[in-house]
Amino acid sequence: MQQTQAPQSPAACPSKLETFCLNPVRHIEYRLPFMATDEPSTIHIGNHTLHTEDTLLHVRWMGHHTLAEQHQIYDRIAEYLEARGSALLLFDVRQAVALRPEHREASANWWRTKPLASIALAHYGLNQAGRFTTTMIARAVRALSKSEVLVENFDAEADARLWLEAMAKEIRPFR
Repeated sequence: MQQTQAPQSPAACPSKLETFCLNPVRHIEYRLPFMATDEPSTIHIGNHTLHTEDTLLHVRWMGHHTLAEQHQIYDRIAEYLEARGSALLLFDVRQAVALRPEHREASANWWRTKPLASIALAHYGLNQAGRFTTTMIARAVRALSKSEVLVENFDAEADARLWLEAMAKEIRPFR
């Protein structure tokens, strides 16, 4: 494995090589190609972790995140979606903090540009305010995109995984 100086943007990382790009300001690792294989892989963006499993992408949100980190995480989700044609997403938000307005707006803007019939998202560990926020984002995306949004909130990871397993039959690959 090579180590290289961090590029100025995540897009500058090579997309076909297995490489680590280390950001000296904030610890950010990229393992590329992240989503192109069926082998489990893990990357870290700030304090957050994205881990591919056999059938899903598990994202662990830890504490605050910057807009740059959010965009980097969503870029990795987009790569996963592109590589597989559909996505089962499991978000662990037990240790995440409340989203700021700019994060909510960026999230809604990202989701409304995606093939929603090809994505199922399960959050687990949200508090009441978090559940309200994700429900409002899903409603906004649904209204703007005029598409059904497969998003649910759960207390426990096991329940979220069961729901995603059932949703695997519902989502349609976009290709």
